Amino acid sequence: MANEQRRPGKRGALPRNEQRVYPVLEHFLQPWEGPLRSRVVRYGSSGGSYFSPDPLPPVPASQDVDRASKVGSWPMYCNGPDPSNPAQIPGGVGDCTIVERAHSFAAQRVYAGYPEPVFDNAVILERYGRWGGYRLGDPSTDHGCDPTVVLQGCVTDGITDTSGYTHKLAAWAALADPHNLQLIAQILDSLGTVAIAGDISQAQESQFVARQPWENVPGSPELGGHMFCLQRRRHGGAGINEVVTWGTLQPATQRFMRLLIREAYAVWSQDWISANGTSIQGLDMEALLNFMPDVG
Repeated sequence: MANEQRRPGKRGALPRNEQRVYPVLEHFLQPWEGPLRSRVVRYGSSGGSYFSPDPLPPVPASQDVDRASKVGSWPMYCNGPDPSNPAQIPGGVGDCTIVERAHSFAAQRVYAGYPEPVFDNAVILERYGRWGGYRLGDPSTDHGCDPTVVLQGCVTDGITDTSGYTHKLAAWAALADPHNLQLIAQILDSLGTVAIAGDISQAQESQFVARQPWENVPGSPELGGHMFCLQRRRHGGAGINEVVTWGTLQPATQRFMRLLIREAYAVWSQDWISANGTSIQGLDMEALLNFMPDVG
């Protein structure tokens, strides 16, 4: 655990864009603007071709989907009070959209069989500046990032870890219904992570400090938007989800997920593909991209 004292961090996700109501798809750095469910563009050795998508593999309600336990640490990466923060920002900044990407990449990479990556705070803050306009030490620029800008930035630029490896996305899609928890479980199982933007109130900060699951508390003062990644769905279906935020795993009830999630995203990354060319389910990147319309 990177935040043993359970200190809440900063919010940062911008308000929901009400016009962003359809999945945004990107294929191998090329924008996809065709019909969502009728075809998918495939880029391969034989050139562009079209084929029908396969359904995502089912996940029984009794199945525990775990894409978290192999990860050794979830650093704060300046998203709240931490001794590793630069002197100008002891309390951290609202870079949660960037931190979510670092945590997701780490989980995907570990479950693909590679060493656990670590990112430098300076790189995280540089991406916050690049994608959100933040300037170190200037609180007026600390207003978070649009999640879609960060996701697209990870397609074009990626985030480089301390070993020099740059983690990128091959594709991403916003879920048309971010409250479809069965679909979210399928995405977690098949792609290794789910990026989520939600609303955080004072209740969630208090629950976090008290090591209690996040639960909706009507009337609790709203504090703003927050970005985190889902990495575990406990068995039972109606049980507990575990998201990564503020340096640790935080449980969240199904009710919280249904009521306070604003946006959810599926992400495709080479980080999820092992050295033998497939995911832990034996699927290569082309097969995984074939699921893309199914998440819309």
